[in-house]
Amino acid sequence: MGDVARGALTELDLEKYARLTTLRVVKCGDVVSLIGLGACESLRNVTVAECGLRSLEGASECRGLEALYAYGNAIDSLDGLADGRLERLHTLWLNDNRLMSLDGIETLMALRDLNVARNRLESVPDADALRELNHLNIAGNPIKSLAYVGVTRFIHSITFKDDVHGACDFCRGRWYRSYILRAVSNLRVLDGVDISEDERARASDEHAERELWYHMRCARIRKSFDDARDVALEHLRILTASVERDLLRARAEGRWLDVERDLSDISHFEISFTKIERRAREASLVLIARVFQDAEIVAETAREERFAFAKAESAAQSVDDVFIEIFGKFGRVRKKRAPQKRKSAWILTRRISDIVIASNMTEINLHSAELRGIPQEIGECVNLQTLILSDNAIKRLQGLPQMNSLKWLDLGNNHLWNSEDLNVLTTRARNVTSLILRGNRKWLAKSKFYAPILVKRSPTLTHLDGIEVTSRMRAHYRVVGCRLNARAVRRRGKLYRDAAQSASEIVEFSLEDESLRKVELCGEFNTLIVAYLMNNCLKSIKSFGVTCRHLRHLSVEGNAMIRLDGLSLLKELKFLNVRNCMIKILSPSWFKPLIKLLFINVERNELQSLSGLEQCRSIREIYASHNMLAETSSVVALAALPNLRLLTLYGNVMCDLKTYPHYVIFKFNQLSILDTDYISEAARADATKIYSGRLTEDMIVSGEHAAGGDEISLVALGLFHLDHNVVNARFQGIKRMNLENNNLSDVSALASLPRLTRLELRNNRVNAKFGRASSFSKLKYLDLSGNYISSLSVLALGSCSSLQTLLLSDNFLTRLDGINQLKSLRVLKVDKNKLSRIDSSTFDGCESLRVLCMRKNAFRTLKHVTKLAYVRELHLDENRVDDLEEISWLAYLTRLRILSLARNKVSSEYQRYVEFVTTCCRSLEQLDGEKLVYK
Repeated sequence: MGDVARGALTELDLEKYARLTTLRVVKCGDVVSLIGLGACESLRNVTVAECGLRSLEGASECRGLEALYAYGNAIDSLDGLADGRLERLHTLWLNDNRLMSLDGIETLMALRDLNVARNRLESVPDADALRELNHLNIAGNPIKSLAYVGVTRFIHSITFKDDVHGACDFCRGRWYRSYILRAVSNLRVLDGVDISEDERARASDEHAERELWYHMRCARIRKSFDDARDVALEHLRILTASVERDLLRARAEGRWLDVERDLSDISHFEISFTKIERRAREASLVLIARVFQDAEIVAETAREERFAFAKAESAAQSVDDVFIEIFGKFGRVRKKRAPQKRKSAWILTRRISDIVIASNMTEINLHSAELRGIPQEIGECVNLQTLILSDNAIKRLQGLPQMNSLKWLDLGNNHLWNSEDLNVLTTRARNVTSLILRGNRKWLAKSKFYAPILVKRSPTLTHLDGIEVTSRMRAHYRVVGCRLNARAVRRRGKLYRDAAQSASEIVEFSLEDESLRKVELCGEFNTLIVAYLMNNCLKSIKSFGVTCRHLRHLSVEGNAMIRLDGLSLLKELKFLNVRNCMIKILSPSWFKPLIKLLFINVERNELQSLSGLEQCRSIREIYASHNMLAETSSVVALAALPNLRLLTLYGNVMCDLKTYPHYVIFKFNQLSILDTDYISEAARADATKIYSGRLTEDMIVSGEHAAGGDEISLVALGLFHLDHNVVNARFQGIKRMNLENNNLSDVSALASLPRLTRLELRNNRVNAKFGRASSFSKLKYLDLSGNYISSLSVLALGSCSSLQTLLLSDNFLTRLDGINQLKSLRVLKVDKNKLSRIDSSTFDGCESLRVLCMRKNAFRTLKHVTKLAYVRELHLDENRVDDLEEISWLAYLTRLRILSLARNKVSSEYQRYVEFVTTCCRSLEQLDGEKLVYK
């Protein structure tokens, strides 16, 4: 053993200590290298602490080295260990150095203990060769996210902060431990403290609650933003309404200078609103950053980076007040226009056929002339300078002639939609100086879509939609779409690289408000994890699905008319934001492959149903406010999602119903937050009280058969009540209805159905008046088996005049009073009741009865069945008939073909039973299930 307290390592004659196994050099500033250690072939443990080491060069000369302690030096790399000679090294302490990276650490395959605390590391590489690593100490390093620590998937002990070296950048707040335990499931020791199963379970619950609280607060911020924005939009509509009327008159009268002035005023209002909106959006990010900090969530790098610029305000101000104050500034904008003399006061005819075309014409006004295309006669005007074609129905510009003299062109308020028409404009009207396209459709409805193209391709253009085209605007619209690479993204937006990977691998980029029409990603983006492309003019996300297979976070908010064709290819996607994209449908084929999707924002679209999202079984949060959801059945399909915790639906038509919140709360048992508020136990109890056992719209949709639409099955749904309004609205065309295995006691709501012929109510609780007068008039089949019926008089079946089959088995009937009111009855089954006798008038008038089943009752006599002269089947199994003479009463049933008296005493105790029955019933063909053969 050697212990050197002073001097330099190079001054030691280590060749004299060939058998030295342990060497300690402490606080020797002259020691700057480990060259020379190879002289001691038996060295196993080396300590060079608080010296002047700048590298580990020379350490690999000791091939048998097992432990190396080089803390408190100035080492900035692991170059001396990268040659792979230290095959036995299992302990390496390099804390309190200047390491920027751990490149080369993968060569130490036997490493079990690594201490690199308080260095300058921003990441730890994911090296499969470090499978033997048991403990890692990276406390005090500027690591911003747990995602930058690659070895967490197999390591069991790790230290992110300690009392000596401090903590990593992401280890803030008292909740960080719960986040680590939830994110790294294989971890057993954290910061030197053992992890128990109870602690891990508590950590998971704590983090889930805080994360849910954070997203609820974010949803509340967005709601406050939308409410204040809607008020400002209404003020903008009022401001522009009068100017729009002046604009229409100016176009009709050909006052194109006034047209430009009106358009300039409208654009001024819109630009002012846009500036206020952008300022409010920035304020919302600041508020979200403050909520993020309050929640103490150690989240993805993307979220950390996006909120890094936002500093929480010290003043405690409510969210609503913040946006009301910001948008209130736009509310003070007023219309201020000085009266102006009319430059021209002439009105041309509204039809091209009434115009005398001359080659020297310089102005033509065809405002509101009901045109569907460009008139061919305009091509004859070679000197035309002003052309007004506004407020027509022109869809395409293929008929636009070559007009090099044209200076002023108005195509506003038409039906133009194809971006190819922009090429026609820039090639056939090359010298135009003032152009109006405002008020068209689809792609040409947005100025940010067509403005960059026209400004870039028309160098002579000075005014667009009344706005002056400045040099600054031309510089801003220099690029409208490109094949993106790292340089392009860095020039125009934010770009972040993964420090743990090579420099060319990009993990995140952001391009917002850039008027991009398309994005073609190069190979550098195949490692992309996060992409922000809000408020552009993108048509599709197909390029992301083809290139970015590892994408986890995608935000394309504010891209109108975007198509989601390539969404199904993003199988690693966890967060999707398609807010305000004019989406009309969510196709199930898009979302079926997205098994990892956790959050989706589809607010401010044109959706009428959310059923496509039921494919995403892992989804936890859905934001769907301000859509076109009119019926509650359009969202109930999501109730089957097991992990759904947050749902926002405010701003839809369905939310105007008073019962809306209780209905959603009742259907979504797993939901914790609805419309930015926690669901209280009292609210859930009220919802259960209102809707428990109630027939609702979603039950009807799920139970309706596709074929014909005249049959519905609502079996075993726990129904207690049938809503008259729902029945009248949904069941008017129903012929056959199955309501078995419910809890219904009153079915009078079905009495008004005009086409109902078959009704199955087996195993319910019907024991009340069945219907009012003239109800169920077309009912032919009725099954009331397994109910609590004790008397037929209570049911009042007399109104069922067309009833042919009645099943009353398994009830509590003691008499059949009132059965004679059913004149059309052909089949009657009253098995498993408490019938002991039949009165003489019970079956008076039942001449249509053909089948009578009275099994498992308490009959002793058959005297009063003699009036059933037309009955062909009679089943009296398991009764108490014990006298053979009682069978003689059946001789009156001259048309009886099938008889069953099995498990009565009379059938088992008398040897002449069969002979006696056949003697009484001459027409009998089958007895107790066996055919009779007469000799």
